[in-house]
Amino acid sequence: MTVAPLDLIKDYSEKCHINDPHFLGNHDNRSLLSFEPKISDIILNNRIKVPDLFSAGGMLSPRKIVSTRLKKILENCSEKVSIQFYPISLIKGKKIIQGHWITNFVSFKDESLDFEKSTFIVNTDTPVKNKYGVYIDSVSSSERRRFKNLSEFLQIKNEGWEKGTTVFTERPFIKESENDPILLFDEVPILGIIVSEELKKEMEKHGLEGIEFKPLEIPDEEWYGPNGLRKQFYK
Repeated sequence: MTVAPLDLIKDYSEKCHINDPHFLGNHDNRSLLSFEPKISDIILNNRIKVPDLFSAGGMLSPRKIVSTRLKKILENCSEKVSIQFYPISLIKGKKIIQGHWITNFVSFKDESLDFEKSTFIVNTDTPVKNKYGVYIDSVSSSERRRFKNLSEFLQIKNEGWEKGTTVFTERPFIKESENDPILLFDEVPILGIIVSEELKKEMEKHGLEGIEFKPLEIPDEEWYGPNGLRKQFYK
């Protein structure tokens, strides 16, 4: 489920000092909050219509902003709490827009990924030294690979952090046994909110603005771009 244009947000109006312990930006997106956080107002560009879903950006990343109608759909589709919602004010010109919420993701399902089917791109930048031991360049290499499970994936990801190795998800597949309609990923680099086909249809029935659905198994490079598959689904 993809979100609105990057130039939607113009600025932020802080309601407290950024070091305030209750400022939402100071708290891990993985933690269940037991207090009402202090949240910046978001100033929007006038020329863009406010969508039902967009990235909060700035110090509020990686959270999302959702409309009340999208919030209700997400809350009603699952029995367990995977997302907390807090009210946020949007400022557009001289108008303050209510009825939007900022997310706090608290339940992740990295283990729901079928690692043996999914493919990843492992990029490595190896430093090159001259004869004096001074770094003068780097050599990049890339390989496509699969992992047996989440543990093996995390081992390669964590060990490679200081070696210039980064892991990207190319073609993810969800386990057939997974039946949760909302999936959020933390350790595995999959952006956005993953929804089931049934939830997708329910959201489409409500005519939500600014939301597109990309089939999970289609890599970004095949979906986007002037000749991408996206053009077959969206204008």
